[in-house]
Amino acid sequence: MCRLCAKVCVTTFSAMPPAFSGNSLDLAPVVAVCDGLFMHTPIIWHFKCQLLAKSIWGFPLETPVGPGHQAAIRNALGGDITISSGCGIQRSPASHTRTWLQLLSSKPTLTNTHMQLNSKIALVTGAGTGIGRAVSLALLADGYTVVLAGRRLEPLQEVAQTAATERAHPFSADVGQPEAVDGLFAMVKERFGRLDLLFNNAGVFTPALPIEDLPFAQWQAALSVNLTGSFLCAQGAIRLMKDQTPQGGRIINNGSISAHAPRPNSAPYTATKHAITGLTKSISLDGRKYNIACGQIDIGNAMTELAAPMARGVPQAHGGIAVEPMMDVREVGDAVLHMANLPLSANVQFMTLMATKMPYVGRG
Repeated sequence: MCRLCAKVCVTTFSAMPPAFSGNSLDLAPVVAVCDGLFMHTPIIWHFKCQLLAKSIWGFPLETPVGPGHQAAIRNALGGDITISSGCGIQRSPASHTRTWLQLLSSKPTLTNTHMQLNSKIALVTGAGTGIGRAVSLALLADGYTVVLAGRRLEPLQEVAQTAATERAHPFSADVGQPEAVDGLFAMVKERFGRLDLLFNNAGVFTPALPIEDLPFAQWQAALSVNLTGSFLCAQGAIRLMKDQTPQGGRIINNGSISAHAPRPNSAPYTATKHAITGLTKSISLDGRKYNIACGQIDIGNAMTELAAPMARGVPQAHGGIAVEPMMDVREVGDAVLHMANLPLSANVQFMTLMATKMPYVGRG
């Protein structure tokens, strides 16, 4: 199996031209045609993946592409390419253009490598709507391969269609059910071989009711998704991250302003979000030995369908109703992306991101 794209090698490159042997590219003997997910430290490489790997790690292209090598390169790269002067190889159609040998002939900048060739595998729960949707789109735009998890398949598929990339992978799963979470992580391991990022986002609100009138079923539903679901997904991610090579990864939990201060009649949601803070701290501590970083983002008044009533007026601590300022949910996507893109040697332990004028800092 190719360690860069996690696909099984299916062909053998038997007509290896001399220019690509020895110290120039040092091709692995097993080579296959694939698009490549460009994962991590290679053991066996497909031909195209090895070209990219050499560009990322700075190995120069020592021999220009001559006419005698073009047929072999065209065959190895899948046939749908054009070869131009100056070692330029481009795939067709234009929307899938890759300039593989141009990348080889000069060391790519961090920005180009990061934006175009990001190899990281991410899992986002609750990815079909709201904050999960915004974060998924931000990760996909940055080059991540993203597993979009949620209970309803249709909104997940809509996110994938909006992203317009084959790196989006919808998967229906109820994170409150252990068997469903086991199936989700089994799929991630089988299909991608590793996980670099979990955004633990799935959550539910309960109707605003006084504690004395709250049905037990609503309390249990909030715990099942908001807390148990986050625990189960973190557990699955840790099991995968501790055993993969390179070891480690990052977990980002979606807390809330409610992890700090409640809204009226919100005991189930507020209790679960306070508990998420404890879960974040525990994962951050226990994950150190496996090179697993864990942080939390506490979000206030991002404009989503669920938060839309705040823009029309919601109950306040003083008993009145007030319209609350909102912020663009895309700001959340950018913030999570920043946290995700840090090296594992650095971690945003807690981030509070909120609409500037929302009623959180202050009394009343």
